[in-house]
Amino acid sequence: MSDEYFWPDVRQPIALSARHGECSKVVEDSSIQIQECLTRLTSLLHERSLALLKCAQFDTAIRDADAIQELDPRSTLGYLVKGNIYAYQGCHDMALSEYEEGLYMNKDDQQLLKAKAEAATMKEKRVDFISKLPLELVSSYIVPLVVNGYEWNSQYPCPYLDVSNTWRDRFSRASLRYLFNDHGNNGYPAQALSLLHRIKSLRVFNYKPGSDLARLLHRGHFVSLRSMEMTDTEASNGIYTFVCPRQTGSHLVDLRITSQATVSMVDVLESCPKLESLKLSCNVGIDLLSQPWQLSPALVHLELTHLRRPILHEHVLALQAHCPSLESLALHPCHDSTFFSNLHQRWPGMKQLLISTQRRITWNINWKGKPNTPPGLWKLYIDDLDVQHYNPHDIHNIVVNNCETLETMFLTGSTQQEFPAPPPSTVQFTRLQRMYYWSRTSPLLPCHGSWIPSHAPVLDGVDLNHGALAGSQTLINILCNLRHLRSLAYRSNSGCTTSHITKVLKAHGNMENGQSSLIDLTLAMPASLIMNKGLQDAICALKNLTGLSLGRFKDTMNATNSMELFMRLARHLDALRVLDIKMKTDGLDDGVLILSTLGNLHTVTLRGDQLSNTGLMHFTKYSRLLNLTLYNTMQTKFTSDFQILEQHIPGVRVYTYKIQ
Repeated sequence: MSDEYFWPDVRQPIALSARHGECSKVVEDSSIQIQECLTRLTSLLHERSLALLKCAQFDTAIRDADAIQELDPRSTLGYLVKGNIYAYQGCHDMALSEYEEGLYMNKDDQQLLKAKAEAATMKEKRVDFISKLPLELVSSYIVPLVVNGYEWNSQYPCPYLDVSNTWRDRFSRASLRYLFNDHGNNGYPAQALSLLHRIKSLRVFNYKPGSDLARLLHRGHFVSLRSMEMTDTEASNGIYTFVCPRQTGSHLVDLRITSQATVSMVDVLESCPKLESLKLSCNVGIDLLSQPWQLSPALVHLELTHLRRPILHEHVLALQAHCPSLESLALHPCHDSTFFSNLHQRWPGMKQLLISTQRRITWNINWKGKPNTPPGLWKLYIDDLDVQHYNPHDIHNIVVNNCETLETMFLTGSTQQEFPAPPPSTVQFTRLQRMYYWSRTSPLLPCHGSWIPSHAPVLDGVDLNHGALAGSQTLINILCNLRHLRSLAYRSNSGCTTSHITKVLKAHGNMENGQSSLIDLTLAMPASLIMNKGLQDAICALKNLTGLSLGRFKDTMNATNSMELFMRLARHLDALRVLDIKMKTDGLDDGVLILSTLGNLHTVTLRGDQLSNTGLMHFTKYSRLLNLTLYNTMQTKFTSDFQILEQHIPGVRVYTYKIQ
């Protein structure tokens, strides 16, 4: 409503220039009734705005306040109501602005003056509830909840630390993590410098010897520091040796260094005698042999990775002599397998071992420890794709010697034969739950340990590529009869065949009385291979399947083939709950509609390149949908549709990601 359509002075009395019979009486009575109607209307709008405010309908309540202002522009009621709504929301600046406008019309309005004073007080108020709570509660629950593992950048202040001294003290007692970008000698903000003695975790980019940060580290200002990650980007070509600051290192228990220089591991360990975890990633190399060094009994986790020069037998001997307490070890590249035979004689506590001939490993390994595990390896990763550095007998022996404790095993690489002598039936992997095989596709050779699944009674999942499966008839036969297998992942490239994986899937689909336990299947293979009729028949025969992932991000399937695939899945896989189709599929709108007949689906992941607004609305038919992930879908294009979807299916979560 505006002045263009409504007379703003309608409340004002009208002075008649001439009287005409009863007209003056009509004008007077009408003016009184109009006044009463407007008063009643603004009063009702006020009451309704208060009710809407309590129902959290803030936008509608604001609209009623605007209507009061336009109906009665000379009254301060509209400004008071609107200001109170903003104040209720915590928008005290906006509330003060409304109160000021109202006071401009009537500077003595007591309600406005009181509301303005309260808003000004609330604006300046700092809640210091944290000082009233027990320290243990704050440190263990409140601070982690607020910070959520956040890493503060030294160039930008941490807002929580300036609330009060109590907040600063409580937050600094938690794991205060900071990032320093050592870009030069420009100095750092006062807050960062004042917290040096409190910082417990530090990550440094572009580290340079002689910089301001280097001097702070060497002078021992970081007295509380326990964990540090350092990266230097200055290409040195091995001219200088990276040395850990001794004043800082004396407190460290966790250190990660990524350097372009040669790192002296001897100097690092002598500078950091309390180190429990050390990760060195160096483009040049690790110096282990140039000087004598003392024992490092505290070190339990060691990673030496991305080395230009490989770890050899003499380096391993040095590690065994000086780091006797290791529980997890990662070496790549490493060209020695002879130490497998006496692994637990030298390292009795060893639980996790990663050894590879490659500079960059194939898998992303999570090296978290497990408490209360029996002596022996529980995670083993051996990568020998070169098929020239590791002795197959060494690999066989370390696998068999740890058969009772291994839970996860990665065997990448091949051998010239399955193995000369099959292991006895007494060799049982009683804890093995996950097995990974990876082998070259040319030439096709048997992978290491292809016999292991038949000796693993609780094996839950197998992840393998085409080379590993096609190169071992033994492995194919074992997988065809592995009734307790619940999860299978298979990866292949263009030019590979589907016959081997089809044979395995058919065997599980044809097991009598549905005795196959296979419920989760991943086929990361080209779209052209997925369209193989025999393979699709084998997939659709897996009636117990609850999770299915198909394709690769870089592939595309045309509309005809996509519709055929969607219809077959919808017709045969009634138990499916999780569906992930990574390839781009044309005609996706119709595909979404077809898949809606799968009544148990609760998690769906699709490439959304071809998805329209109409196609997105088809997801409203997915009554049990909880998680929807769309790749290559513009968030802004579907904002309103996402809101409609979330309203139609309570609890659903929608995620969008961009594929590079």
